[in-house]
Amino acid sequence: TDALKRFMTSIETASSNKIPYLDGLRGYSILSVIVMHAVGSQRVPRWLIPADLLLGNGWLGVDTFFVISGFLITTLLLREVDRTGTISLRGFYQRRIARIFPAAYVYVAMIALLVCIGVLQTHWGAFVAASLFCWNYGVAFNLLTGTPDEGIFNHFWTLSLEEQFYLFWPGCLVMLGRTRSRNIAIVSIVLLPFARLASYALFPKSRLPLTAMFHLGIDQIFWGALVALAYTKGTHLKLKGNRYLGWLTLAYAVFTIFVLTPAIDHVPGLGRFVVPTVYSSFASLLLLWLLSGGTGILRSALQWHPLCWVGVISYSLYVWQELFLTVKAV
Repeated sequence: TDALKRFMTSIETASSNKIPYLDGLRGYSILSVIVMHAVGSQRVPRWLIPADLLLGNGWLGVDTFFVISGFLITTLLLREVDRTGTISLRGFYQRRIARIFPAAYVYVAMIALLVCIGVLQTHWGAFVAASLFCWNYGVAFNLLTGTPDEGIFNHFWTLSLEEQFYLFWPGCLVMLGRTRSRNIAIVSIVLLPFARLASYALFPKSRLPLTAMFHLGIDQIFWGALVALAYTKGTHLKLKGNRYLGWLTLAYAVFTIFVLTPAIDHVPGLGRFVVPTVYSSFASLLLLWLLSGGTGILRSALQWHPLCWVGVISYSLYVWQELFLTVKAV
């Protein structure tokens, strides 16, 4: 059919424009997240503890995921505008549904089966929140607590935030264009850290899902969208060979990993309203550095085939890892 041909053409176009080391970066990120979750569970093998130290902070991995997602989605949308003069929202959502729904809903169905046979116990509201991709707000209103295995869908907060981004951003680009959409993203990344600080101080119940909700955490994905807007204008080419960008990225990495991350445990709220901005901005700077072509060794490491393969299947790994890492009964 014509719809199938258009869908296959979009896949071929995306593949031809693929940036290979992004799969490696995504692979590194998912490994850091899985190891963080494993170390935080009571089923962690001893050998994973050194792996946790090697792979670094899983929260940085989450924000790197967000940045990559914002970058890739925005890049594909802008290329479509350059190629056709518009964005097919129908085509976009067909591709997103084909990508997101199968793994997510098979996981939900599996959890439902395990609940029915008595292996797991979780609240009915968890299924509704996960299925509708609004888990981040379900947590905020305490609709998902009170069962032994209430955390089985906890990782769906990231899927919820991304799906809400998909509902907002393409329409924003269509109706407002690049410049106004870029301004919205800039205003968001400037103001939302202060909004999180205010929410943390004034609404204590919002502290747990503070960075998960769309109206307080979408700036984490907007950072990647801004990199895409710069990338499609050729900004990365102007930065090629700029040694100061490399030193700046290295200095920011040292600050992020060795100064800010240890401070999280000593400064209340720091991890909720400041760290997401720093992690996302660092991931964006790193991505821009990679795109500029000035990081041969790092780019080569990120193109290591096993790591890229992990990156390719990272979405499915992320969806299913919670079942095996955090539930004692399974």
